[in-house]
Order: sequence, then C-alpha cells, then structure tokens
Amino acid sequence: MTLFDLSQLLGGILLALGYIPQIIQIKTTHSCRDLNPKTYLTIFVGVCLMEVYAINLWLNGSGYMFLITNTVSLAIVYYICMLILVEQDKKVIKPLYPVEAFFVSEWDDGSVYVSPCKVDLETKEISEIVMVPYIGNGTLCGEHLILHGQEYSVSDDKQAAKDGQFWY
Repeated sequence: MTLFDLSQLLGGILLALGYIPQIIQIKTTHSCRDLNPKTYLTIFVGVCLMEVYAINLWLNGSGYMFLITNTVSLAIVYYICMLILVEQDKKVIKPLYPVEAFFVSEWDDGSVYVSPCKVDLETKEISEIVMVPYIGNGTLCGEHLILHGQEYSVSDDKQAAKDGQFWY
C-alpha cells in the first residue's frame, strides 16, 4: 500500500463519516423538509459516474482504494436518497386520542388560573378541564389554551368558534 493509497483510503473514510450525522438526523427526527432531494440525487449520479471510472481503474490494475471508498460513498448516498424518499412522503399523523394541554383563565384582578385539560385535535374540542375554585372578586376577562407550548384562543360555544378555534 503506497502513501497515495493510504491517503485515498483515509480521505474516503472521512467523506463517508461526514454523511453519518445527516443519516442520524433523518432517522431521529423523521424529517427531511430541510433537505433538497435534487441535491442528493445529483450527488448520487455523480458518485455513480465516478464508480464507473473506479471500476475501470481497478480493471487496469490500479485505483483499488478509490474503488473501495467510492463504493462505500455510493452506498451511503443511495441510503440517504432512499431515506429522503421514504420520509418526505410521510404525513404527520394526528393522535386519535385527546392530547393533554392547559386551559388558562385570566381575571381582571390580575389572577391567572392554569388548569390541565384534554384536547381533541380533530374536532378542536376542549374537554376534561380540571375546575379550579376562583377565590377573588374579579371578573373573567380572558381564556386561552396552551398546547405544545403554543397559545391558542378559545370559544365557549362550538357554533360561535371561529374557523380553527378551539372550543369547550
């Protein structure tokens, strides 16, 4: 093994390892919205053409390290392309069961009451609001829902609820 073979092998290993964080991100987040499939398809086609050249070098008695590292890169880029194709077609599936949230009541005396509740994401119905006794002389001045860290307006009547508004 010459110094050039060793440098090709080390360079190819480093390039292959560079793809690992991207694979881990796709597998853990199940999202590839920030990836452009055309980019990875172009990389795949380019590596395929380089593979043809690597095979030619190998058949002529040289370039075996290039063939090994390029084949590894080809397999990894192919795997990333397949992950992108699989993950981009997945739709976010809403849970069929009510999810937990918080119902917030604000009073004109400055009191704020936060109560656990359940929310049906399909119908937008708020249910199982844990009643908290109000101790004070204020008047209710506002209500909203906190769901997954986001605040949403609510209505106390399904018919009065604006499009997409949560109701109870």
